[in-house]
Amino acid sequence: MTEFLKKMMKNEEFLPPQPCLDAFKCQFIQAVRTEWSSKDQCFEAIFYRQNMEHIARYDEGGVLQEYMIHLPPELLPYSMRSSLTDRGEIMSSVLLNKGYSISYEIILRNQNHERHLILLSETGAVLNEANL
Repeated sequence: MTEFLKKMMKNEEFLPPQPCLDAFKCQFIQAVRTEWSSKDQCFEAIFYRQNMEHIARYDEGGVLQEYMIHLPPELLPYSMRSSLTDRGEIMSSVLLNKGYSISYEIILRNQNHERHLILLSETGAVLNEANL
């Protein structure tokens, strides 16, 4: 059984190093239902803010490495949403903020029920596309 499952069964809460907790508290003031985990010296907080799921990843020194927001499709930029809905139904959309770069990861389902993973730049340019 994995350590995570053992902790869940014992109802133990994992807490990251204090620098991560301090940085998180300053950066995400309105976070609710925060759950922490760790993997490969990365500390991940999954939480909700404004009724949307967010994920923040920190290094052990408390430096934010990556930040994601699961967005409802209606919150995507209009031009991006418009061009995507012409191709099919938006099943999932995630805003990715890594370093100084923002991108969007979209799962789209076309008329034939084929799903595609599309990575878009901040301006809506297709960076990568793959069939799922």
